[in-house]
Amino acid sequence: MKKLMKNFIYLAIFLISTACMQQLKGEVVPLQTNQTMLTSIYSYLFETKKVDPIPASTGDKVIIFDLDGVVLTTNSLQAFQEIGIDTTLLYIGAELLYNYQFKIPSKEGLFKALELTPADSTFDSYHDGLRMPQIMVDQQIGAQSLIAIQLAMNRQIKNSNRLDAEKNLLLQTVAMMTTPEKFIRTRTTIPAGVELLHELKAQGYKIYVLSNWDPTSFPLLKTKFPEIFTYQNNDMFDGIMISGNVGMLKPEHAIFKKCLTDFNIKASSAIFIDDTIENVQAAQNMGITAIQCDPHNIPAARKQLIEILKN
Repeated sequence: MKKLMKNFIYLAIFLISTACMQQLKGEVVPLQTNQTMLTSIYSYLFETKKVDPIPASTGDKVIIFDLDGVVLTTNSLQAFQEIGIDTTLLYIGAELLYNYQFKIPSKEGLFKALELTPADSTFDSYHDGLRMPQIMVDQQIGAQSLIAIQLAMNRQIKNSNRLDAEKNLLLQTVAMMTTPEKFIRTRTTIPAGVELLHELKAQGYKIYVLSNWDPTSFPLLKTKFPEIFTYQNNDMFDGIMISGNVGMLKPEHAIFKKCLTDFNIKASSAIFIDDTIENVQAAQNMGITAIQCDPHNIPAARKQLIEILKN
């Protein structure tokens, strides 16, 4: 029995490690701060060296950045710790015991569990090709208080017919998502993305943020990552717009229009960088040049950006 339990623990640890590597490859993994060893190793192995320098600004182009997926990503190990390694192991074990399958937590599972949760918003939003549950949209635009959102999510999960181990995993995930301090601990920088910001600023470009981000955790994000928000003791960005402060979110055309209007940007002068194809297409429909950024291949986005800036 002890040997069986030992083997199970080794297996579970292997599966969790696999999930973390899947996150780095852009595959489906759960949950959402410090720079981790995995991130450092990945950057060293896969981020190619820069070939061409970014040309100096001539004043006719501005760059609008998304945050998560371009300069920030999930620290999967920290996310597992916030949710609880024991909670995750019990979930994996229950799936093995009752459903005869090796199953790790996933975004699909979380989104499925929350998709019918009552919500106030009607906007569509997407993450990794998946339509987000409406209650999560509520959180991103600040449509309800965090406590109301958390209670609604918890109620939906507790009233489901899922295994207790899965319910516990989902409840802990919700606690992590809806507790700003916990959530921000699961964010880590993409070094090449941050470096790109610094390069552009050094070359005299005006750069902006247009991001789907909830209003409560954003101040903590700015405090946690000064290297993203400051440059040589000045503000990195010439303007910041997050969904939680304007009550709308990408890929709605209205938020792109508001961004252009509020910051006095011409669509023909703007270059938008985002990891989500729906957001990229929405920007393009507004006449904005847009680049879909693979968070695990920033050099490719950088190369594409340089080609646009040269023309």
